[in-house]
Amino acid sequence: EDGTEDQVASFIEWYAAQRAKHRLLICGNHEVNLTQKAGNDRDRLSALLSAGGAVTYLQDSLVEAAGLRIYGTPWMPRPTTEVYAHGAWCIDGEGPELAGRYRAIPEGLDLLITHTPPQGVLDNNGLGSAALMAELRRAQPYVHCFGHVHSGYGHKCATVCASSPGRPEKAVLFVNAAIDATSPEAPVYFDL
Repeated sequence: EDGTEDQVASFIEWYAAQRAKHRLLICGNHEVNLTQKAGNDRDRLSALLSAGGAVTYLQDSLVEAAGLRIYGTPWMPRPTTEVYAHGAWCIDGEGPELAGRYRAIPEGLDLLITHTPPQGVLDNNGLGSAALMAELRRAQPYVHCFGHVHSGYGHKCATVCASSPGRPEKAVLFVNAAIDATSPEAPVYFDL
């Protein structure tokens, strides 16, 4: 829950042992202790989290795995509640800095992984990011997986209106896979 060094090491050990050809990972707002140790330095974090190559750490980065184009980014708008206001990977407001991070999301993705949901989709009535939703209209991935808003757990297919005239709308599968120690929810499985 609070990303202590021992918790992160325990999770990485467990995750690396899972039977899967590819294991992808992004950080979120609870990884405060981890970012205090490594900052936002992608190479240092990757070294800490890769389990000798068994796990692929995504931080504003694209990977091709099993023939799929996958991009991951941890950034999110800073929550306004005091409990989470000092979390990791948070940017104040929905302004140019956050929009710039999301603008780096490439088009033609099979899977987008973010920590936060887009505004209006499985986000408990508006807790998601408007800047992220704006870039989803441009990037239009086939699947967008995220977490952060635990009460929004679930999945739905929704049409994303294109950001440019003349560009077709596209159905996107949205998956909020947020779970915690007290959640009864099962993992979400899907095929691409």
